[in-house]
Amino acid sequence: MGYEVELVEVDARPAAVVRGHVDWDRLGDVLGPAFGQVVAVADKQGRRICGAPFVRYRESAGGQWDFEAGFPLSGRITARGQVEPTALQGGTVATTVHVGDYRGVCAAYDAAAQWICAHGYAVSGDAWECYLDGPRTAAPRTEVFIPCRDRNEH
Repeated sequence: MGYEVELVEVDARPAAVVRGHVDWDRLGDVLGPAFGQVVAVADKQGRRICGAPFVRYRESAGGQWDFEAGFPLSGRITARGQVEPTALQGGTVATTVHVGDYRGVCAAYDAAAQWICAHGYAVSGDAWECYLDGPRTAAPRTEVFIPCRDRNEH
């Protein structure tokens, strides 16, 4: 699949997440419940969901991944249970959309990372992905965001 990568500016947004540590092949089992917990806490605290569900990943040793799964919200929440406040980073991002099985989304990250290097930019923060369609959609769309800055800026 060919990817069209764009450079865009995004606003920082308050969000709420559940953090976890899981084997890559079990990630799908934990995301649904994590999203449900965030929705429940946001509702109880009078916050609206203001965008698609997202996940930020940080690879750990041995095929395990640290992740944050949540939603952008209309305002900051107070931590409750496993749900914690956070924010989606604002600024310049390289973004592209993967269409198809979630297992193939790594190709979108690779395409965006290659674009960043080829166009004089450097990664400047943790990447995240937003799920534009539900998991039962035949060819779900996943939008990838990688924060970046001009390589010559310090």
